[in-house]
Amino acid sequence: MKSFENYSQINVAVPRYSKPLPEKFDAPQIESDFRQFQERHLQVTPKRFVINPEKGTRFRIKSLSKYTQDVIVTCHSFLFEIKKARRQIGVTSQWFHVFGKDQEKEFEIGMKGDENLDHCEIPFAAGFLEITHYKSRIAGSSSRPKRFDTDREWGIEGTKLLIRTASHSWHYHGYYMDRLEAETETDGIRKRKIRFAKHFYKKAVEEERKKIEKSHGGLQMMVR
Repeated sequence: MKSFENYSQINVAVPRYSKPLPEKFDAPQIESDFRQFQERHLQVTPKRFVINPEKGTRFRIKSLSKYTQDVIVTCHSFLFEIKKARRQIGVTSQWFHVFGKDQEKEFEIGMKGDENLDHCEIPFAAGFLEITHYKSRIAGSSSRPKRFDTDREWGIEGTKLLIRTASHSWHYHGYYMDRLEAETETDGIRKRKIRFAKHFYKKAVEEERKKIEKSHGGLQMMVR
């Protein structure tokens, strides 16, 4: 099995379209070298996601496509979060916007508070960042671009849902994933990592208990 490290710095545009693409469909294609971030339709600076746990770190995204793009940044981390995120559930925070041609926007990642540490399924405390981008479209439409950068046009108005980043069958999307790192190992980082280790130990014990109960016909174990 490949380790998670082998998936760092992947720039993949996954083809899900079974028919020939429209002639003017401007979207990322699969790159021959998966280990490089090909800045063809989206530029992200800085390129490494190393976070200052005390001051936070700002990142800039610029759209290079001639078409309007939807850009979604998703942070899965026990240590960090996107500040002023539009959506946050447990250890996942999400920032998303509509980008016009040559438009630039900034987002900040900083130390996560002690609350909202639920729904933790990540393999290591620092976690990882995902960036998804594709030709803009209103939720529920395969071709109409968003007119406004509103929750309604993103299809999440009145909900606490995250934006779904999986590609649909009718379009290509650009996808980039990389690990997050702490710039310095502060006391806060060390304490959070210990908490993360305890969380996973407790989870592993619970999963093992369920397996044993299942193997014994559903009889409940008595545990301290």
